[in-house]
Amino acid sequence: MTNKSHLSATGAAISAVREDVQVASPVLCHKNLPFRLANNNAFSFIELLIVIAIVAILAVIAVPSFLQSVKSRNLVAATEDLYSYLQQARMESLSRSQSIYFNISAPGTDNWAYGINADTSCDPSLTSNISPSACVLRFDNGDKVHNDLDDNVLSRIDASQYPSIKLLASTTSINFEPRRGTASENVEITLSNGEALSTKIHVSRLGNLNICSSNLSDYQECKG
Repeated sequence: MTNKSHLSATGAAISAVREDVQVASPVLCHKNLPFRLANNNAFSFIELLIVIAIVAILAVIAVPSFLQSVKSRNLVAATEDLYSYLQQARMESLSRSQSIYFNISAPGTDNWAYGINADTSCDPSLTSNISPSACVLRFDNGDKVHNDLDDNVLSRIDASQYPSIKLLASTTSINFEPRRGTASENVEITLSNGEALSTKIHVSRLGNLNICSSNLSDYQECKG
């Protein structure tokens, strides 16, 4: 009888222990789960170094190319501005029936400038529209009363707008005649950005304008 009671007590104890283990095990697993997931999802120090190295390599490759692209776009913008001013000078000579002068000051220096003026040459370095020699075009503001301050519009561009651009020219003055818009002479103007990139604008005696470049795909290749 004593042995049976002892066995019954032992069996009850084992069952109680099993129930405790079954209840406790999910709790233990649940507590450890976030830790395990965190370890699986986190970058190791070595992986982080690899990512940083890859980003650095890409930057070394991409940055010079980006800067070169910016410089070439700046040269294109300067070229288009110069072309527009030359074209405007020719068109104004025809529409106004006046000689229009395109003048360049200080070519080959860091202080170059160019501008257009009716009937006489002008000084593109002047920045006041009431200066007697300033490069201006006169437009009536509608009051039918001429006033230099109100009617004279500065028509000039200087190196401060394109500080990295150099300008060279075969002459410093072009006269576009009013009858056919012809130019006083053949002229070649070169723009460069100091990075072996350059463009050329050629003005023919007939007044035709042509842009070329030996190293920019935006324009046809220069010949000769």
